Amino acid sequence: MSGLAIDKGIGDGFLEVARTLLDRPPEDPPTPAQLRRAASSLYYALFHTMCVRFADVLVGENAEGGLARAWVEVYRGLEHNSCISQCKELGKRDFPQPAKVLAGDMQQLHAARISADYDPTYVIDLISLNSLYAMAEKNIAMLKGCTERDLKALASWMLFKSLGAKRARESAGLLKPA
Repeated sequence: MSGLAIDKGIGDGFLEVARTLLDRPPEDPPTPAQLRRAASSLYYALFHTMCVRFADVLVGENAEGGLARAWVEVYRGLEHNSCISQCKELGKRDFPQPAKVLAGDMQQLHAARISADYDPTYVIDLISLNSLYAMAEKNIAMLKGCTERDLKALASWMLFKSLGAKRARESAGLLKPA
C-alpha cells in the first residue's frame, strides 16, 4: 500500500491475545490482571475489526497511493466514545437485526473494558469472559460476512455525525425510532 505498512489483522490479534489469556491450564489459571487484559482486548478486537471493515468498504481493500492515506483516515475516523453513542442510537433505528445485535454487544464489551481498565474493584470470572469472547467472535464474523450494502450503511451511521448527515437522516426518516 504505497509504502504504508497497514496491519489489517489488529482485530484478530486482539482476539488471539484474549484467547491465549483465557486458554490456561487448570493448574495455572489466568491471574486477575490477565482476566482484565482479556476483557479489554475483546472490546478492542471488535472495535478494530469495525475500523478495518469500514475503511475497506468505503475506500477499498487494496487502496494505493493517496487512497492508502484515505484508508487510514477512515480507519482512524471511528472514535471510541462516538462509537458507543452511535451504537446506543442504532439500536433504536431501522437497521438489520445483526447490526442491532452488534450495537448492543459493542456497548457490553465497552462497559467491560472500561471496568477492566479503570475500576480497581472490578472482578470478572472465566465463564463471563468466555461469554464475552463468544460475543466478540460472533460480531467479528458478522462484520467479515456482512453484505457490502449493509456494511456501507453501518459505516455511514457510525462515522458521519455532522449536522449535514443528521439532516439527511431526518429528511429520509431515518431518525425516527424503528
